[in-house]
Amino acid sequence: MYLWFITIGAAILGEAFCLRLQGRQATPVLLDGSAILTGWQLAVSLPPWAPWWIGGVGGLFATVLGKQVFGGLGQNLFNPAIVARVALLISFPLQMTAWVAPLPLFSPGAPGLIEGLRITLNGVPAAYDAVASASLLGFTKTELSRGVDLLASLLQAPAPGWSGSHPGSMGETAAWLIAAGGLAAQKVGVFGKLVKLDAPLRPGDRVEIYRPITCDPQTLPRRDGAGGDEDE
Repeated sequence: MYLWFITIGAAILGEAFCLRLQGRQATPVLLDGSAILTGWQLAVSLPPWAPWWIGGVGGLFATVLGKQVFGGLGQNLFNPAIVARVALLISFPLQMTAWVAPLPLFSPGAPGLIEGLRITLNGVPAAYDAVASASLLGFTKTELSRGVDLLASLLQAPAPGWSGSHPGSMGETAAWLIAAGGLAAQKVGVFGKLVKLDAPLRPGDRVEIYRPITCDPQTLPRRDGAGGDEDE
């Protein structure tokens, strides 16, 4: 929670600073809420126990270098929050990958408001250990190598892999939603032949995921070539 406030505050501060350098009034621009949204998006992608300066550096980077350098709202090439997250991940990989097992707020074992503030300002106490676990894809790959078919391996996967109660930033933990989004409308095959998801695999099989083709690959090069001739 504290990291969320720090990240949003830094994003607003960076935006206001750039606007003042340009000789513009900061308040009317800040009222559009884009700086708050940028900080919010970045904050929910950060490890919850990351040090306070991660949120501060990330918020400033997002609005200053990810947004205002390009001219402000609507001028930026990339999502400022994503730009800041990538920059933080490259610059501070240890702090950006130190995830802990999630716990419901105020549940036994979860830090309280005072302890949470202490963690944000002083870092994670030595008594707390990070939790690492295999992803759903990693578990499935291991089971396939043992000769277990795809459907059976998914059914035997640990519950946290499906429910999302494993470490990761928002959007990375809902494994079953990610898997459903990729496979809901897809067809699966092996070496060009359609198969069911529970089809057994052999060593060396090439699993293929088919997507609908939105254009004719035979006519597309011709159309592009014709357009290029017309332009010339």
